[in-house]
Amino acid sequence: MSSIELLLGNLDQACDLALSARNSVVNNGLQPNDLCHMTHGIIKVLYKKRSVEGFSTWFRYTQQIAKWLLVETKEVRQMYPKEKSIARDVWFTGFLGDLGMFFLPLTFLFGLLGYVIAKSKGLGLRVRQFQKGSM
Repeated sequence: MSSIELLLGNLDQACDLALSARNSVVNNGLQPNDLCHMTHGIIKVLYKKRSVEGFSTWFRYTQQIAKWLLVETKEVRQMYPKEKSIARDVWFTGFLGDLGMFFLPLTFLFGLLGYVIAKSKGLGLRVRQFQKGSM
């Protein structure tokens, strides 16, 4: 749902939906990969808000993104040994894509590494996401 709102440009609604989806996953004790997915959704919305709202809020959103990237790091580490290799690769490359967009151009290499891994593992959809910049 948050992705739909994001596409429609309803950024505040998208952020609220992403946070409530993640809270639902936490409260219901679902699998770690579900948690990675929800956290990625929050980060995606925050990146969009940071780009749209401009320089006046850039620092605030960057701080929030940094906080959620630390959470995502922990979740990817918890998920990694429990998942099959393809799921691990999908979430790990998504995490690298999130890192790659954090503080361009300094963090670009993380995104590039994610792209190379996705391409070498045959993750076609993830490769297309990297190419379109729609992580």
